[in-house]
Amino acid sequence: MSFLLFVLILLASVTVVQIGAIALELTGLDQRVARFQALSCFTGTGFTTREAEVITVSPRRRKIASVLMIVGFAGFVTLIGTFAVSVKDHTTILQFPLNFLTPYINPKYYTWINLGFYLIVGFALWRLFKNSRLIARFNTYLRKKLEHKELITPAGFDEVMVATGGWTVCRLEIRENTPANGKTLHELGLRKHSVYPLAIERQNKTIPMPTAENRLQLDDLLVCFGKLTSIREVLLGAS
Repeated sequence: MSFLLFVLILLASVTVVQIGAIALELTGLDQRVARFQALSCFTGTGFTTREAEVITVSPRRRKIASVLMIVGFAGFVTLIGTFAVSVKDHTTILQFPLNFLTPYINPKYYTWINLGFYLIVGFALWRLFKNSRLIARFNTYLRKKLEHKELITPAGFDEVMVATGGWTVCRLEIRENTPANGKTLHELGLRKHSVYPLAIERQNKTIPMPTAENRLQLDDLLVCFGKLTSIREVLLGAS
């Protein structure tokens, strides 16, 4: 049973990392960044990169990262313990159709045979998770579940990159209750507050370096650079 338990824990760990990556992605992170940071938190690697700063500045992302770290620590301890027990367990081979061979196998080779089973199963799982279509369907299912249960709501404001001194590149989704909705960039007075618009994404089209006359519309995505506090104050009405 220890070998099967090891496989189940391994599958559960991969699933948790996928859920964590999707949860981080729903907060506004890029898909590749979300996956890397979820794996980093789960394994306790703790990369000190600018991408990690994007996690620490958001309360929701810190909460997700904390859960991943706690579950990851428990998972690794259990995984290592199960591996250590099962790899030397002489009954592991009895769990497979090859148990008729046990009378002909020297007990001193059981450990190596068990390791061989681990390699075969590990390779099979690796091939399984290399299937992009399967992973895409699995991620779509998990995303719908998270959104349906309202465990994670999609973000309307995302710190895309955090630089030193509180300067950041942000992406703001214009919604009905967004103070910037329906206003021109001139009316918002962004430059007076050291906020510089970089682009407006509208219906799969990009308006690079928008001018003061550009008016923000519902469902627009505004990408801008500036002080995080100023951006929140001017665009979100937060003090």
